[in-house]
Amino acid sequence: MSDGNKGPVLVTGPPVEPTQNGSLPVRRDVRDLRKNHPEQWALYIRGLQKFQQVTDSEPLSYYRIAGIHGKPYTIWPDKDWNKMKKNPKSGTVGFCTHSSILFLPWHRPFLALFEQELHKHVQKAAQDFEENQPGKKDWKAAAQNFRMPFWDWADPKQLSVFPDEATTAKIKVWTPESYPNEESVDNPLYHYKFSSTSQEGTRNNNQYTWRWLEDVIPGQSEIAAQKRSEAATKKLKGELKSALESKVKDANFAERVCYILQAYKRYGSFSFDVFSAGHPEIYGSMEDIHNSIHGETGGNGHMGGVPYSAFDPIFWLHHTNIDRLFAIWQAIHDNDKPETYVESAKNSGRGGNFTTAQDEEENIETPLKPFNRTASQPVVDSDYWKAKDVRKTKTFGYCYPETEKWEITSNKEVARKEVIRQIDVLYPAGSLANIIREKTKGRMASENLLASRAETIAQVPLKQLKIERQVEDLAPESKYLEWITNLKAKKHALGETFNVHVFLGQITQEDSVLWYADENHVGAFTVLGQPVETGCDKCRSDQADDLQVTAQIPLTVALAERYLAGKIAGLTPDAVIPYLQENLHWRVSMADGSEVPRGDVQDLVVSVVTNEVTIPENLDELPIYAPNVNIYPEITTKTDGATPRGEGTGLTDPAQA
Repeated sequence: MSDGNKGPVLVTGPPVEPTQNGSLPVRRDVRDLRKNHPEQWALYIRGLQKFQQVTDSEPLSYYRIAGIHGKPYTIWPDKDWNKMKKNPKSGTVGFCTHSSILFLPWHRPFLALFEQELHKHVQKAAQDFEENQPGKKDWKAAAQNFRMPFWDWADPKQLSVFPDEATTAKIKVWTPESYPNEESVDNPLYHYKFSSTSQEGTRNNNQYTWRWLEDVIPGQSEIAAQKRSEAATKKLKGELKSALESKVKDANFAERVCYILQAYKRYGSFSFDVFSAGHPEIYGSMEDIHNSIHGETGGNGHMGGVPYSAFDPIFWLHHTNIDRLFAIWQAIHDNDKPETYVESAKNSGRGGNFTTAQDEEENIETPLKPFNRTASQPVVDSDYWKAKDVRKTKTFGYCYPETEKWEITSNKEVARKEVIRQIDVLYPAGSLANIIREKTKGRMASENLLASRAETIAQVPLKQLKIERQVEDLAPESKYLEWITNLKAKKHALGETFNVHVFLGQITQEDSVLWYADENHVGAFTVLGQPVETGCDKCRSDQADDLQVTAQIPLTVALAERYLAGKIAGLTPDAVIPYLQENLHWRVSMADGSEVPRGDVQDLVVSVVTNEVTIPENLDELPIYAPNVNIYPEITTKTDGATPRGEGTGLTDPAQA
């Protein structure tokens, strides 16, 4: 198979050994891989170390494959045989598919390419073990079935939203020299070291990738530097790390995931984050949630900016989870109808790239460059994978724990119901519907978690409130209102990544760096903006077209906590509207945590909508979400009814939504 130096690399994913029942190798959560599959975990760490050591100039090096995502904005493979250079229709460079209908299917072969190369290095690692440990374990079999792990950042069962496996410089693992004992080794998931020839991928001339969680100081802006001393910043860093590792913080991610998986039935609205005027019901998307993880993990480090993010090893854990959630959504909703997979969308206002020209239709037939399915000389568009070809994960030889049956069984409806039940198991407190259904089956863990948060809000044990409230009272006749914050903004308004934070209650943290840690912080809308001088032509075109993107931050679970705490009387408009008029707040921070005026963000508009939800009795049926939403401009206006709150960023006219 070609290594890219003299011809195209065929993207196939790792080879699959045939089995009698047609089962597929499984991509597992990184924490599950380490705990329950130690052989594959050891091979993964050693294989990733080998992968990161491949010479940068090689097309199949870690550096060059990561560079497909953004920097250094060259063709791939960047060799004389490859005549792609620029899109002949657009003259543009870069493979960017962000804010594009192709966002999800493009990343699937991208991950498959990375995985097939990682798999090769894992096989070499297995040989190292076999040589030192002959006959003690079947390292070859463990290597053959290895698939790269994902990081489920919405999992409420984890003590920390950030996996320990990726946040320590050293990690203990079996090595060929130490087995059966573990040895402390450099952790290839912690950071990636740039060579002297790979400076196009660095930020602030740092030799290693870095994240906000690890260090605020190296990349902090002049604004932040003026506000606080180095000693104060170090103190804040410690407080921030402690806060980001708290379990409370990840609650809204589970809620956002459940809402998008359960309520969104069309691929186009589920998939990407571009504003669609007149459709306030579809402000959320998989890309929107994806953006928030980039921002919260990276800050103004590598994960916080699209051009650099794929160099950080945690990127691959994150994007594998995005692909997993995509696969789960497909198992529930994709029934081979046109609207349940890639629809046709003009990329006007979304630029052009190596793949498509501006104003050209992107659809199920669009080549997903630079990922070859076949090879011709010279390479033609029909040689590339297309969205229609990558609809199933089994195409690239893998599945996820939740989708394995759906991928291989002929009875799709039975498998679909099993996936729906898995959502309740995975994210039991991810929606009010899930919490109530869990309780009716005698499972109290979700309501107990809700009650513990309510006690934090009330600041006293609930029994001392002398009010008896049950979570099911919020849904009389199995119906309730889902309350949601809708946000939209110009994507490149501030020339870099920025965040719009949503709070329910007064902001208690004085320093904006600690807003994620605020007890009243609900969630954040992260906008992955780019500077004017970006090398991404698509991004420059998006800037010229004033591209707007959207997000949704659900409020329902947080409101349910406040109901149990005695702060509101229910989820009806009469109960919620006055509470939100007084307690819904939003603020803007840059990637480094420094605050900026909300009014500086062009086209920032914040509004509140509701969606009526009907709770089915059966756990293998989805909650039923009404097709339309109600908009409440009175929540985001001042008392005169015409002036927006939040420095003019609140919605006053529903026609703007």
